[in-house]
Amino acid sequence: MKNHPGKTAAQRRALDEMGCGNYSPIMADKTRDTLLREGLIVELEPRFLPGFLPVRIRQFEMPTPVHMQWCDAVACTDEELAEFEANAQQGDK
Repeated sequence: MKNHPGKTAAQRRALDEMGCGNYSPIMADKTRDTLLREGLIVELEPRFLPGFLPVRIRQFEMPTPVHMQWCDAVACTDEELAEFEANAQQGDK
């Protein structure tokens, strides 16, 4: 989880999940409402699971400019990537 300045840990987790493609992350109503109010996420059409009692699932995503900023924020620096690759190679031995 990367640092998102001014965001709580719960908000960071939700943003990280949505940035990675989870349209329905588990989050508290307060977290969801704050991210919606700040324009960091938008609500999509709900998804319905079929069955005797259909289940409505709320879905959200980051607007494209927000997602681009998120990608930039979580991207590795060259030094971080080199360290990660070195550790991965040591683990393969």
